[in-house]
Amino acid sequence: MPLERICHHIQILVLVPTGVALLFEMVYRKGFITVCIRIIGVMTLGSWFIQMSFMFFIHDGRFPGTEPAPHWNQRDTGNVYFIMAIYGAHISMNIVIVLTFYLFLAFLYWRSHGLGFRLSGDNDKTRCKATKGGKKAVCDESIELPLLCEDID
Repeated sequence: MPLERICHHIQILVLVPTGVALLFEMVYRKGFITVCIRIIGVMTLGSWFIQMSFMFFIHDGRFPGTEPAPHWNQRDTGNVYFIMAIYGAHISMNIVIVLTFYLFLAFLYWRSHGLGFRLSGDNDKTRCKATKGGKKAVCDESIELPLLCEDID
């Protein structure tokens, strides 16, 4: 059936980048992009499995998977294109969820540590320094996050 085939084959679009990101994550442990790709890929596959179970099977109290859902015509190409659009919506939704959580947690972290960042140049090297509330942060240039906070006398 074309609908069932596309629902199972379209997952390759997320499985391959997630696997590659997982391999790169072993090499680049501090990489932000590899972590985000892995998280978005796993979330997309999980939400897609739930979506497929509600598309293909009847959920009215019987044992799941016993009868196919009559609402989806398995041979209609319109349904196939609609399923591809839904998959893109799953990817977009998961990207928005991950970025929202990241921005919220970054805001909480910066607010709780009282760090305000400004860039300064020393010997043609740009690095982060934070001065606010009597604290200083030393930043690792590879991940651009404050690693050490100490009081300024």
